[in-house]
Amino acid sequence: MELIKKKVKDLIPYINNSRTHSEEQITQLVSSIKEFGFTNPILLAPDNSIIAGHGRLQAVKRLGHEEVPCIIIDGLTKTQIKALIIADNQLALNAGWDLEKLSVEIEGLEADKFDLNILGFEDEFLKDLLHKENLGLTDEDETPEIPEVIKTKQNDIWLLGNHRLMCGDSVLMEDIKKLTLDKKADMIFTDPPYNVAFNGRSGKFEVIKNDDLEENEFNLLITSILKNIKELNINTYYICCNWAFYGILQSQLKPKACIVWAKNVFGLGKGYRHQHEFILFDGLIDPEIKNESDLWKISKDTNYKHPTQKPVELPYRAINNSSRPKNIVLDLFGGSGSTLIACEKSDRINHTMELDPKYCDVIIQRWQQYTGKEAIHEQTGKTYNSI
Repeated sequence: MELIKKKVKDLIPYINNSRTHSEEQITQLVSSIKEFGFTNPILLAPDNSIIAGHGRLQAVKRLGHEEVPCIIIDGLTKTQIKALIIADNQLALNAGWDLEKLSVEIEGLEADKFDLNILGFEDEFLKDLLHKENLGLTDEDETPEIPEVIKTKQNDIWLLGNHRLMCGDSVLMEDIKKLTLDKKADMIFTDPPYNVAFNGRSGKFEVIKNDDLEENEFNLLITSILKNIKELNINTYYICCNWAFYGILQSQLKPKACIVWAKNVFGLGKGYRHQHEFILFDGLIDPEIKNESDLWKISKDTNYKHPTQKPVELPYRAINNSSRPKNIVLDLFGGSGSTLIACEKSDRINHTMELDPKYCDVIIQRWQQYTGKEAIHEQTGKTYNSI
């Protein structure tokens, strides 16, 4: 068999070709030929009638090509040619995919910013393949009690699989650089203190650090954090807040949207009791998302171990909307570790800062119980359980 070039106008489609080609597939073939060239020659009978390549012929006609690479198949009977026309299509369909290997390959292409539409898969298949969930050993919102003996010390850095957790201060850029190793995150999801001295329903928690400041001190804290966020130059952020300091964030960040988290229960107190929080957003969102509202109705458990703990579904939804698997998600206020668990579940890499050593321990124990793995102390190489 010899590879030759034939004029497009001389090729004869098989009149009884039973293989159909949708408009979408022809468009994909056009894109493929543009990207890779004509890598799959058209198979012809000696009389120039097409055995295999009817879709490719339509694609080159659309591209305006005058010639196309072909291979002449000689020595077959008319019956064999009819059978080959069918078999060439059906035998390819009988092949399968190793989904784990395919996922790794496509994730690599996506990381290199390659246009996945050229591959020919349906959008829904790619979405299911890439947005796989890592199901945990425990309920995603299950959080351990604060341990009696606190192992984490200030400036400790812990490795939790691919994730990094530092007991440090997000006001200090030097701490952020230690946490991230100067790697730029793809997005931020974070929940700074609201300065409400909140200690949970019925006062069962201690007041969290930096949540009981004088107004000018709190404004300085938030301004310092926002300065660092701007300096990091991360394209996408989700920042949780309440109505009381929404104005500070809005004036300094100029967000594109304000998402309202509508809770299933309202807080304690008198008068109009809070049943919502805001999440300020700016940056990228998956272009496939057509029907996403800025009102997120997500239930909140009443048995959380951190006074302002968020359900994992909240960061998980944001992370899936605005990042891809293996992307880095930065959280400057770790709390109980909901963002980290959302990253573990969605196959992202999380870098979390938490100021309070005891909540660092909670985050570590929560992740260990969820994954069945052990955290490693970066400075000493020791496992958390061995310390």
